[in-house]
Amino acid sequence: MKPAEIGTEVFFFPAAGHAEKDGCFTNTRRLLQWHEKAVDPPGEARSETWFIYQLGRRLKERALRDSRPRNAGLAALTWDYTLEGPHGEPRIEEILAEINGFRWSDRRAVSSYTELAADGSTACGCWIYSGVLPAPGENHARERHVRDAYGHGWGFAWPSDRRILYNRASARPDGRPWSERKKLVWWDDAARRWTGLDVPDFAIGKAPDYRPADDATGDAALAGDKPFLLHPDGLGWLWVPAGLRDGPLPTHYEPLESPVRHPLYSTRQTNPAADAKAGPENAYADSPDPRFPYVLTTYRLTEHHTAGGMSRTLPHLAELQPEMFCEISPELAAECDVRHGEWVTVVTARGLVEARAIKEKVHFREYIPAEDLPIVYNLADVFVYPSLYEGFGLPPLEAMACGTPVITTAVSSMPEHVGEAGILIPPPDERALFQALLAILQDPDLRRQLSEKGPARAAHYSWNRTALETLNVYRRVQPV
Repeated sequence: MKPAEIGTEVFFFPAAGHAEKDGCFTNTRRLLQWHEKAVDPPGEARSETWFIYQLGRRLKERALRDSRPRNAGLAALTWDYTLEGPHGEPRIEEILAEINGFRWSDRRAVSSYTELAADGSTACGCWIYSGVLPAPGENHARERHVRDAYGHGWGFAWPSDRRILYNRASARPDGRPWSERKKLVWWDDAARRWTGLDVPDFAIGKAPDYRPADDATGDAALAGDKPFLLHPDGLGWLWVPAGLRDGPLPTHYEPLESPVRHPLYSTRQTNPAADAKAGPENAYADSPDPRFPYVLTTYRLTEHHTAGGMSRTLPHLAELQPEMFCEISPELAAECDVRHGEWVTVVTARGLVEARAIKEKVHFREYIPAEDLPIVYNLADVFVYPSLYEGFGLPPLEAMACGTPVITTAVSSMPEHVGEAGILIPPPDERALFQALLAILQDPDLRRQLSEKGPARAAHYSWNRTALETLNVYRRVQPV
């Protein structure tokens, strides 16, 4: 594929970041959370709402000048949002109100998707968001006052601010909770309605013993003990009638590329339901394949927002990962004759990429016996102890006694014990920790000074002195 031969024209718009505009985030908890604009976007950058509004306005103006029938829809378009600020940004809550839904007769907002009708009397941008703005000034996505353990009062969970989907399943078929400790909703027989700790995910007045008529349709066709209301039969499924090719119960298959043969299924290496999308442009290695004897995994070192468009140029992230790297073990580095910091080429059946080689230098150790600790301390260039609370703080003293420079947090007893014999940082300041590490590792004079101060400082503390001081306290309280 050659970009020069593709006839598509691409336009890049100077977009505003989320901190430069009002709006909502919806996360994987189905939670809408409102965010206010903090600063104006730079230069000609605008929100996507501004661009879409301006495009719609100009299209409608052109349609009004051309009376041909094909333009009737655009000419009738309602596009009359209130504009704010120096650049005329549409008021975003007016758009949220349209997404929430309203009645055509009086433009009054609906409070739930159950108020939407299929007869043209209501309009709604997206039914799952109905109820987020049920009246002017009641933007539930703005709420920040948690009322219970399920988060009601913080944002708005679609649909209907329901925090747990299918919560009718937390109750027995007869409507009583399966568990008092984990109950969510239950049937109130006196009030003849569902109630509980969450918004019931069920028809509010449908009794547990309700049985539908033979000709019932929609929600009315589901019995009162069938909690999965988005399924046509109201039941939970292990196997679905359509849309899923895989089985309901787990088994193990090797990945599409593997360095080993499947130990259980001699004739089936990979999942038969997997869509490999194999082709000349998407080749796969054999499993196993002598050309590719190593297992490659990927992970993210730095946190990036929406693919990094807003965050990859932040200095502290760029410093943390300035370029692509490949982390390999010292054993593999020796086998491949690779030295730390060199460029290596990582090759698969589909392509290759260059990266800096980083020999793996982080080792997670299990319990170290007390008699071996002096060896570990003495071999270390620096001892880092980023504790948030200590009753006494023995490990930093042990390291100082061995002449190892110490970095720890300025909390509880640490400043008293470490003093000027180590570097104290405010928690949880990662940048301060990073700078302290660099200072010790790159400044031999500082490392020498701390190594000399450490044993002298640690000498102030000993078990003999602890015993004598404790005895003196008892003597002052109760003379012998």
